[in-house]
Amino acid sequence: MAVMTGTAALAELRRLLDEGHPDQPFAEAPLPPGHDREQPPGWLWATGPVRPGLRDPAAYTATLHADPVLRPVLHLSPAEALAAVGPGSGSATPAQQAYLRTSIDVTMKGGTTSGVIYPLALCEIARDFRLRNVGGASAGAIAAAFAAAAEVGRATADLRDEPPPPARPAPSAAAAGHVRRGFAGLADVIAWLSQVDDPPGAPDELRTAQLFKPKRAALPLFRLVAAVMRRRSWALPLLAATSFGAGNRAVCLVFLLGLPALLSVGTWLVEGPPAPDPGTAYLVAAGWLLGLTLTVFGLAAALVSRTPPRRVAAPAALREPLPPPPRPPVNRSTALLLGLAAVGLVAVVGLPLASDTWRWLGLARSVLAWLAGALLVLGSVAVSVLGLLGRAKTHRFGLVAGSSTRPDGSADTGYLDGRFARLMGMPRVTVPLNLVDWLDRCLRELAGTSEVLRFGHLWDARYAAAGERPAALAAALDRAGAEPDHRMVNLELMASELVHRVPYRFPLPPGGEQLYVSRGELTGVFPADVVDALTAGPPLRGGRDLDSGALLGDLHPLPAAADLPVVFAVRISLAFPGLFEALHLYRAAAPVAVRDDFGGALRHTGTRLRYPAGPADGPGSTWVQELWFTDGGVTSNFPIHFFDSVLPRWPTVGINLGAHPRGFGHQDVYLPSDQQASHGVPAPMGAGLLGFLAAVVDTARTWRDTAQTFLPASKGRVAWVRQRPDEGGSNLFMPRDRIAALALRGAVAGARLRRRFAADGQWQRHQWLRLRAGLDNLARLHARVEAALRDPQYAQFTRGREAGRAAVSRMVGALAEQADPTPAGPDPYRPPADPPASAEVDGSDPALAWYLPAVDDGFWPAAGQLLGCYGAPLGDAGTLTAQAPAPAASLRQVPPN
Repeated sequence: MAVMTGTAALAELRRLLDEGHPDQPFAEAPLPPGHDREQPPGWLWATGPVRPGLRDPAAYTATLHADPVLRPVLHLSPAEALAAVGPGSGSATPAQQAYLRTSIDVTMKGGTTSGVIYPLALCEIARDFRLRNVGGASAGAIAAAFAAAAEVGRATADLRDEPPPPARPAPSAAAAGHVRRGFAGLADVIAWLSQVDDPPGAPDELRTAQLFKPKRAALPLFRLVAAVMRRRSWALPLLAATSFGAGNRAVCLVFLLGLPALLSVGTWLVEGPPAPDPGTAYLVAAGWLLGLTLTVFGLAAALVSRTPPRRVAAPAALREPLPPPPRPPVNRSTALLLGLAAVGLVAVVGLPLASDTWRWLGLARSVLAWLAGALLVLGSVAVSVLGLLGRAKTHRFGLVAGSSTRPDGSADTGYLDGRFARLMGMPRVTVPLNLVDWLDRCLRELAGTSEVLRFGHLWDARYAAAGERPAALAAALDRAGAEPDHRMVNLELMASELVHRVPYRFPLPPGGEQLYVSRGELTGVFPADVVDALTAGPPLRGGRDLDSGALLGDLHPLPAAADLPVVFAVRISLAFPGLFEALHLYRAAAPVAVRDDFGGALRHTGTRLRYPAGPADGPGSTWVQELWFTDGGVTSNFPIHFFDSVLPRWPTVGINLGAHPRGFGHQDVYLPSDQQASHGVPAPMGAGLLGFLAAVVDTARTWRDTAQTFLPASKGRVAWVRQRPDEGGSNLFMPRDRIAALALRGAVAGARLRRRFAADGQWQRHQWLRLRAGLDNLARLHARVEAALRDPQYAQFTRGREAGRAAVSRMVGALAEQADPTPAGPDPYRPPADPPASAEVDGSDPALAWYLPAVDDGFWPAAGQLLGCYGAPLGDAGTLTAQAPAPAASLRQVPPN
């Protein structure tokens, strides 16, 4: 049956957080009369030990600390713990086997406020597993960063033999939103958002919504968004009249006050003086025009805001097997709007019957005047909106920056602002922090540090700032930056860059292009000490914008991965388009040769043309190109591929989000077995065009993630948490009982993943399926590589050191007469006595890179040995591929992001 909702969800959440309970099904709403649950033989959930509540720190040490063999290696990086596992080393030691069996990777989908689903899911998983790799996009990035910080908090406390945090947070700290270190603090996050510690009858503060504070300049438009989300249709005209600048307000004022006067004066000029006097004529005209406005608007808005009609009854075979939870109550705005329409209709009908003055005004003139005024107002609003959209770049394409600029965290600047906010359904400010400020504070507290949390803290418990770290630590961090297996906790987050239409994965790998940030643009997005950390490097001198040519004097290099603040990676992944400001970064743009359609370099009066034309301000200056980063979910909203391998060493699980398909309105959490589904979970399609277009965009954006989720041997590792239209997503104003219900669904999903993959039989079956799928991939790869190796050139490259070097030299010689368009350059193994002029001297492009082996003597035999395995015939390849899980995945080279 469905997971609990309403006040029952709050009570169950409180019990789950604070009371010990058996490790058995929980949070389930009662089944309808006449229904029961059939338990399969040997059901995984038939029995279970009593577990501490999720706010009890003992919940996260009872299992992992109970094994004395595991304890010494528990918090080592995979490279350290598994160092002896390799060719010829034999089986893993007991400690390594325990390490492998208690490790897990988790990836989470994005969804703005759906992020409240994840904390308790991660807490449930952390009862029995040590998180090694965590990743996500958008709201999933928040949860992933929180989980990584909590894991670091758990690990560092254990490594330093520090006492555990108190069993319960201090009441004053909990009320202010402070959290404890480790996973108990992650449970504190949900306790605070859902106000489970508040006394009965306490008002709902809508704390989630309070974290999304708009910039002052965006406040009027944000109010409009809030009114739509709160379904306060009756307030939209007032907002439209006040949200789009002084010109629009003047037009609306003319409509309200000037139109009756214009109608009265115009009628006087045509019909003569009114009776009895001009004042009465003005009031009658104003009353009738206002009444018509209320009637038209009330009926139109009521039609839009009405509760959709119930679907036509389905045939018996297609009815829901179990009744879904009750629908939300009828929208109260509809009744209010109909009341406004009725009041307006009284004026529209009553004034003509009761007033000779209105008959003097005339029906035709009054209606035409109203239509002209309405068109003027609508045109003014349209022009204002179009102008706002055209200037969106100046506001960085969003309403919410991230960090507070006022001490109380409020965007309001006075009494009227506060009244407007309450009128539109925005909550009273009781949470002073903005979202990024709160994220930054939580990350520090979860990790147990007072300084800005950086990726280096996640990688090595000894982390120190760049100027203070010893050589051994610096080498360890460099190694961790290049190889994720050397990280104590590996956090990877997805972001989307719009100028080049590509994904980025943070932290960035070493050796890539250097990105730059502007200190001025970071202010107001991040807290001051985070801005200091991001701009600690020396400023870029002479940087000029490639688009405008403007001098950018405050650009700083983005810190190296180990020193990058974690909250920066979270914010660059969390940028829901239109709601959050996009982040503006820069990259150096070197001048390139101007070429014709066949690649030939063009010259003018003997000088090679380049774009941009040389250094910006002479030597030492740099052209920089702007980059715009938006939500990671644009390119991959559920990056389940982050930590995949052909043969996983430990479980790699995911938590996905979706809607309730028909027939399953009662099932809020879905964890398929391997046989249950061969396609993606169907998403209900609405009857309108907007629903169709949304499905088109969603398919284009997420098809790869969804397809990978349902690959054979993969679908049983992804739990789906289902949401209704008023839950999660962009629903900023969710009440606390709805947050509690979503958090419980997350807890159920996490508990199911934990129990499934803690069971040896379930994990061994997963390994068997991955082995079958992997062997199928490798057999197909073997066939392709074997066929390719019949090409004699590959054989020459891999026949040995001397033969390989000779083959490279022959290739260089052949390319010397075949430039297309870049020249080959000198033979790397036979350099000329007089090397050619450098590109900096003659303005030519650099010669082709050869990507020579770093260890020349070792490369050639290693390449021959590896490819020799593929060059030998495999025999009957069908032996490995027959009856393998289908459809088979593709094993091929793809971009790393």
